[in-house]
Formats: sequence, structure tokens, C-alpha cells
Amino acid sequence: MRRGLWVTAGLLCASTAMAAGVAMQTAPTDLPRSQALLILRSINSTQAEVLKTQKRFVALPQLVQEQVFSLPELQVVRGGAGLAPDGGPIPIGSYSLRVDPSSTGKRYTVALTSGAPGAPSYFSNESGLIYEGKVIPPDQK
Repeated sequence: MRRGLWVTAGLLCASTAMAAGVAMQTAPTDLPRSQALLILRSINSTQAEVLKTQKRFVALPQLVQEQVFSLPELQVVRGGAGLAPDGGPIPIGSYSLRVDPSSTGKRYTVALTSGAPGAPSYFSNESGLIYEGKVIPPDQK
């Protein structure tokens, strides 16, 4: 009887530790990947259109004046841009969005970074390629 109780207790502890380990590896995010990619793709496409007319890349406050940012899915970006007239960063849930054109307007970077450990962050630039990355904790080599 005692042995069965100890085995049950041991299994319970082991399964709890495994569940905690899995929970630490997969951080919850309040911004689905599809929404994050929509935001970055919209910024990249709009920057390409703006470049055609203005001959330079622009900061977020000017960018959100374009028609695409009136879409319901992108209202959070348009609304946030009003909070940061200097161009960012603007909060989108637990994420931070920043669009930085170069002083010449020939290049730009966009970063959608998470404040949650283990959650992905997204980056892009004038190439239109989108990169996804996660923070590497200081204790890992």
C-alpha cells in the first residue's frame, strides 16, 4: 500500500514537472502569428507603394494614412500610431511595433517584438523578407 502511494506521488511530481517544462518552452502570445505577419506584410507592401509616389520610405505616422490601414485587422496599428507621433514604438498587445526609415529614406526596418519570454518576434526591411526569432536566454550557449 505504501509503495503504491509513493509511486503515485512520484508520477504526479514527474508529470507536474514535465508540464511546467513544456509551459516554459511555449510562451503564450496575445498576437497570433497570422496577425503579426499581416501587419508586417502590410507595412512592407505599403512602403513599396509609398516609395513609388514619394521616392522615399516613411515612418509609421505617415504610413498609416494609407488606405490599407483602414482595414479592421489593421486598426490596432493605425490607432497605436496616434500614441507615438515620433514613429514608435507603439504597443500592440504585449508586442511593440517600430518602423524606422533611414535619414535618407532609402532604407527602413520594421520590428514587432514581444515582451514575453519565449514568444516570437518579427523583423523586416526594404527587402520585404520577414524574419522570425526568439530571445535566447542568457543561460544558454
